Amino acid sequence: MDSFRTDGTAAKPRCRPHVHFQMALLACSLSSLNAGGGGQEASSASVQDWLTSGLISNSEKGQLQDLGTSCPGSSSYVSNSCLFLVTRKMDFSAQVLMKPLISFRYRNCVYTYRILPNEDKFSVQASEGVPMRFFTKLDQLIEFYKKENMGLVTHLQYPVPLEEEDASDEPEEETGRRGRQEAGQLAQQGGALGTTSSKEHGGEVLDVSLPSNACIEECDVSPPELPPRNIPLPAGPCEAKEVPLSSESPRVPEVSKPTLSETLLQRLQSIDTSGLPDEYLKAIQDYLSTQLVLDSEFVKTGSSSLPHLKKLTTLLCKELYGEVVRTLPTLEFLQRLFDQQLSPGLRPRPQVSGEANPINMVAKFSQLTSLLSSIEDKVKAMLHEGHESPHRCSIIPPVNFEVKSESLGIPQKLHLKVDVETGKLIVKKSKDGSEDKYYSHKKILQLVKSQKFLNKLVIVVETEKEKTVRKEYVFADSKKREGFCQLLQQMKNKHSEQPEPDMITIFIGTWNMGNAPPPKKITSWFLSKGQGKTRDDSADYIPHDIYVIGTQEDPLGEKEWLEILKHSLQEITSMTFKTMAIHTLWNIRIVVLAKPEHENRISHVCTNNVKTGIANTLGNKGAVGVSFMFNGTSLGFVNSHLTSGSEKKLRRNQNYTNILRFLALGDKKLSPFNITHRFTHLFWLGDLNYRLELPISEADTIIQKIKQQQYADLLAHDQLLMERKEQKVFLHFDEEEITFAPTYRFERLTRDKYAYTKQKATGMKYNLPSWCDRVLWKSYPLVHVVCQSYGSTSDIMTSDHSPVFATFEAGVTSQFVSKNGPGTVDSQGQIEFLSCYATLKTKSQTKFYLEFHSSCLESFVKSQEGENEEGSEGELLVKFGETLPKLKPIISDPEYLLDQHILISIKSSDSDESYGEGCIALRLEAKETQFPIYTPLTHHGEMMGHFQGEIKLQTSEGKTREKLYGKTTTPQVLLHPSGTGSETTEYSLYWGLKIEFQHWKGSKRQSGPTLT
Repeated sequence: MDSFRTDGTAAKPRCRPHVHFQMALLACSLSSLNAGGGGQEASSASVQDWLTSGLISNSEKGQLQDLGTSCPGSSSYVSNSCLFLVTRKMDFSAQVLMKPLISFRYRNCVYTYRILPNEDKFSVQASEGVPMRFFTKLDQLIEFYKKENMGLVTHLQYPVPLEEEDASDEPEEETGRRGRQEAGQLAQQGGALGTTSSKEHGGEVLDVSLPSNACIEECDVSPPELPPRNIPLPAGPCEAKEVPLSSESPRVPEVSKPTLSETLLQRLQSIDTSGLPDEYLKAIQDYLSTQLVLDSEFVKTGSSSLPHLKKLTTLLCKELYGEVVRTLPTLEFLQRLFDQQLSPGLRPRPQVSGEANPINMVAKFSQLTSLLSSIEDKVKAMLHEGHESPHRCSIIPPVNFEVKSESLGIPQKLHLKVDVETGKLIVKKSKDGSEDKYYSHKKILQLVKSQKFLNKLVIVVETEKEKTVRKEYVFADSKKREGFCQLLQQMKNKHSEQPEPDMITIFIGTWNMGNAPPPKKITSWFLSKGQGKTRDDSADYIPHDIYVIGTQEDPLGEKEWLEILKHSLQEITSMTFKTMAIHTLWNIRIVVLAKPEHENRISHVCTNNVKTGIANTLGNKGAVGVSFMFNGTSLGFVNSHLTSGSEKKLRRNQNYTNILRFLALGDKKLSPFNITHRFTHLFWLGDLNYRLELPISEADTIIQKIKQQQYADLLAHDQLLMERKEQKVFLHFDEEEITFAPTYRFERLTRDKYAYTKQKATGMKYNLPSWCDRVLWKSYPLVHVVCQSYGSTSDIMTSDHSPVFATFEAGVTSQFVSKNGPGTVDSQGQIEFLSCYATLKTKSQTKFYLEFHSSCLESFVKSQEGENEEGSEGELLVKFGETLPKLKPIISDPEYLLDQHILISIKSSDSDESYGEGCIALRLEAKETQFPIYTPLTHHGEMMGHFQGEIKLQTSEGKTREKLYGKTTTPQVLLHPSGTGSETTEYSLYWGLKIEFQHWKGSKRQSGPTLT
């Protein structure tokens, strides 16, 4: 009997009767052993309790303690991670209580698994709350725990041979010393650990792999060396940080990437092939060496067949095929013989499990069929995408666009074919004609959208002689132009050489279901089809990265609604999305689904709700929220159902304020800031219930204007737009222009008639058609976000509300790994504020100070008190001059630092109460140069003043990598706080749009992008 290791390769069996198991224990930061955090002292005590708990032997304690001291900078348990290696020997010939198979501590609970021989069977006992399991044979026990998610830190994966006899004769002291040396080497190598964030508990569960040097020296087949990965530092429940494991080699030098054939051949060498016939092994090697490339060429041409792989599988299955051909006629005869249904008395007895019974044969054939199909699918996907991106397997077919172009002043029709999979833009003179010319994705440098002509597009391409050429095309309409741009964006994303995305697309959907189940088909909602700003058909094949669905008056259970959503998305994307979060308050619900490839990029998921019903205690009205980190970017989503009734506008405003104050999402260290400042991107959706403020007598006129699509006349009376204009709600939020009909109140099962009267016991109630269902957003300054669609469906009619959709492009940042080792202080970076002052709407004469918060700082920084002066219009002027502290970022690399933001809170020295909060972007183009800064100061959603001055940013040497959505340059005009003038920022995409943003401050809201 073999023991097992964690790599998947099997060592040859030993003849010796005694075996042992060697398993890697949970690898995590020592501080995570103590659920309460508690700092260094608490963590050390927690580890000490574990070491003295009697679960491990004295020699193992020495190994663990020495291992802790061998880790770099282990004097602080809180900020370092160590690998715990525990070796358990279990003699199955001894009839005594055996030592634990594995023990680990998580959230102050030690889970211990013990194997006890019990007469003619084995029992596995675990800690309280884990059911006991019984096995008749040791083989069954091993096979059971080779499966994943059976309670162990990691499942059993491959055998470990026993040490030679002379190894066991070493003195105990020598054995302990050798174990400590091996453990120290293991800590230095990094342990080949991979992490997966725990979505529910905010902790971390780590997959554990032993490197090959952890194997006993006599192991016949050593497992492959695995590359080291980054181990994250212990972080709070809503904070993510990563550092390199070893300070001695902070960055791996760039080497040429191995080809797919080389990677697979290397993988083949690491697998035990002793059971394969030499003929078959040689055939597999030949395929990987020479024929895999030929199949790759078939895939690139769009072929769905892999002839050389089929030839290989035919060879491998030739003997089985002969047996099947010889056996099938007999089985068919037997089927005809028993074709008539047997009477109950003649039913055969269940057969005893054996190798040749029909059930096993059917299972084997089914397994074979599934394996052959799976192998072909996996090879196709790998050839399509390469071995580095196995998650990118959604196939987007080529899409043609008919355009007009001018050549020498003569207009002509052309066809542009976007082939996302091959990364080509093909130009043809006719749809089915031959290829005239093509541009690879690397040669497409820029798209320039015309603002005057919404269907015109200029494409800047690079020619063979490294010259740029502008190609101007006119599409059938603006929607076709947008679909073309989205496909090109998808093509750039797909073939990007960057390992992590710097832009994602997000679908936001909100629907008041009216306490009625949905229809069978709701795919139009997720395809953004219907009225308003909708997506072109050419973009149907492009799945979004994240889907956020908010519902109100939802009558379904969570499980039932999830199944409907996933089935609908699978129908249109051929992809099974992962559930990242679901949270329900009475009938208000929010669901977050993400592409499978993003599951490990999403962490620190938080959910919360606020009740705003009667006396703020009933949950029929209120909000549910979800927040999480996508790599280095914080995202927040709020789904709210506010008070109904045309006359209850002020109550809705109060609902909004209560949600701002009490919805607990995001990083809890940002306590001075409400949710409008806690996230890089915040999206607010739901049935906000704001109505048209028009008299009932205007009902017929309203219906007539809707039929004539005169929405602008009606929107002038929209309560939400009016309240936002007066800065009473959703301050500094944005909303895309509304170009669709009011979404409430329809007669059910039709969208041709509004039912604006409703008979109640108290009399007739009027609900004029209104835009109750809305999507708004607020992002940090100078962060890329573009609303691509905003509208409502026309074919989902089970409710008196129509579903609303909005889709966004949103810039994201990756987790940045410092070039310096862990624990080192980066002294090159510095953020300096100069000549700064704040203007506050207050009569208070208390002294004020500033607090600076940012993920780029070790902790928040507090300033000295400023000098108060009386300002104009009764405002208070607080001058800080040159007294503000110089901020030291944890990383000074410009690639990291220029993506960061500084949150500012101005507080009273008497009460430490915040009087206003703001946000400043560090996206400055030049280093060591002073630039003007400005941010409005708000508190609980109200305008409280502004903060302005100058900033000087010092970074280390280095280049900022180009982003798919481009970069912004420095603001050229500083806005005067009175609201006159504008701040113009040129926004130039390295392959995309050239945009000018007009940022209106003060009494004017921030406008959308102006395209040039």
